[in-house]
Amino acid sequence: MRIAIAIVALAVATPLGCGSNTPEIPQEYLSGSGGTGTTTTYPAGPYGSEEGDTVSNLSFSAGWSNPKAVGYDLAQLDATPLSLSDFYNPESDPDLPEVLLLNTAALWCQACRIEHEELDTKLAEFGARGLVIFSTLFQDLQSQPAQPIHLQIWAEQFEVAFPFFLDPEYQMGAFARAETAPLNLLIDLRTMKILKKVTGEGGSVIWPLVDETLTARGR
Repeated sequence: MRIAIAIVALAVATPLGCGSNTPEIPQEYLSGSGGTGTTTTYPAGPYGSEEGDTVSNLSFSAGWSNPKAVGYDLAQLDATPLSLSDFYNPESDPDLPEVLLLNTAALWCQACRIEHEELDTKLAEFGARGLVIFSTLFQDLQSQPAQPIHLQIWAEQFEVAFPFFLDPEYQMGAFARAETAPLNLLIDLRTMKILKKVTGEGGSVIWPLVDETLTARGR
């Protein structure tokens, strides 16, 4: 759980509001050890792309675990990739998130922009209850692979304060076509199974489901 605890602490400590989250991430979580010095085994396959399937251990190389804390500085991109295994919580530790919202964005995508206006607010609302958000940027305005400068532009515009990484190869294309963006996957961090997959504007579906899922788990 490389970054999850810091995000939960953030949700408790900061007031509600878009762009208000500024987490402090302990160095041990940035190192990938989660403070334990051990590596958690990721669930075995088969992997899939539909609801009920286990998602593969995707890894993203360029981005920030904590973009706002480093001022969206491209010289301070994370030194190591961020993988889905960094969020895995098989023991259902109550101090760690239990649900991941994996989100995609593209500069040409107006619906993505609308979504990102409220993601920080939703993290402040649900983070303390067990939600973590991770977003990827995959294309520019011309539908070409996104570059680091595009990551910076987007992050600054929306004051992104949760993990935000490039996906120029569009690894998330295994789940949905680019033209259907945004894509949102709600993932159970105990099992890494997809609870819900929504393309297009999905807030009316995703957020009630997040609330329902966490309530059912006593969170």
